[in-house]
Amino acid sequence: MSLHDLNKPLGMGPRPEPKAPRDIPYGAVAVGGCGVLLASLFAFAYIVDDKHGGEPFAQAVIEAPLPAPVVATATVSAPAVNVAQSAETNGISFDGTASVTKVIKAQSADQIEQMSGVKIVRGDNGKVPGAMIIEIPDRSGVQLAPAPDKRLIEPGKSGALPKTGSDGTTSLGVYARPIVTSSKLKAGAPRIAVVFGGLGLSDSATTDAIVRLPGEVSLAFAPYGKTLERQVRQARDGGHEVLLQVPMQSFDYPANSPGPETLLSDADESTNLRNLHVLMGKFAGYIGIMTYQGAKFTAQSAALTPVLREVSARGLMILDDASSPRSLVSELAPASATPFALGDVVIDLPPKPDAIAAALTKLEAQARKNGSAVGIANGYPASIDQIADWAKGLEARGIALVPVSAFALRGAKPVAER
Repeated sequence: MSLHDLNKPLGMGPRPEPKAPRDIPYGAVAVGGCGVLLASLFAFAYIVDDKHGGEPFAQAVIEAPLPAPVVATATVSAPAVNVAQSAETNGISFDGTASVTKVIKAQSADQIEQMSGVKIVRGDNGKVPGAMIIEIPDRSGVQLAPAPDKRLIEPGKSGALPKTGSDGTTSLGVYARPIVTSSKLKAGAPRIAVVFGGLGLSDSATTDAIVRLPGEVSLAFAPYGKTLERQVRQARDGGHEVLLQVPMQSFDYPANSPGPETLLSDADESTNLRNLHVLMGKFAGYIGIMTYQGAKFTAQSAALTPVLREVSARGLMILDDASSPRSLVSELAPASATPFALGDVVIDLPPKPDAIAAALTKLEAQARKNGSAVGIANGYPASIDQIADWAKGLEARGIALVPVSAFALRGAKPVAER
């Protein structure tokens, strides 16, 4: 640009000549547009997969009916065992091939796993087959008779009372745990019974005892729990035979009172029997009663004898809890044909690990010496683990663990000579 060009007025110079307009190829544009449209239609058809070509249609979903609930039957057979049967246990029988059958109704294999506690390995996305047999290992294979048995109860003012059946059947004979010992033990091996008492007052402690103690351990329930029927049913479902603890007068009563309806040495017979019936009506399924405290009561013949007669008439046993050396149970029970057993060693008094271990050692020594022994535990939670661990090695030490009903004697001598 020159100086002359800068001095020209803006826009006053000669205008450039306009360019001729270009020709638009409308044909090519039309062909390209059609191609794009066809490509879009093919892409849509491929993605949507419309086999109806855009025509209207209706779609109905047909669902197959759900399969009927599967019934899974789990059958458990106990290993070969020797069955030790005490002639004095009044009708307890066992054929040596205990079996437990559990019927599980479920809609899916997952439900069967949850209900049975057994892991199921299956294919086909976990679908349940038409039938299924599940082998469930059981620690003992022993199942107790259902309770209450209608033959063995009668109405009472405070609940159903046990009675002897018209055919002579008794609660001791029906509700007791069968006596099952391992074939690994020698014939005539020493036997030990352990009775764990004080249950029913604490839900957690009671559940721990039921679940963690071997089924051979007999459980005794205090009569004051709020959910006794449920807890006793749980105990018996776990294979434990049960007893009813009956509060009896101690020498320091009433300063040390075991609870309402305590049997008193200076009360008349009708009062004590009425209180006994109130206690007996608390739950069903027990094999007998167990003394609780009672050092003064069990030392009084006039007070104890009517109770023993009532226990015998109702088809029960009595277990002396070994709390008093002055007890007359072993002397008076035979006269009224009352099955009885005596505690030999108190396991958890005091409830300290060293004391419990020493008591269990003493219990074994007494069983080896006399052929049998009964240990009494007072329901302390600290005792549960220690007794459970001790029981695991008992068979290896040549001793059988049996329920206390195995020692329900009718003779004139106690369970073990002292």
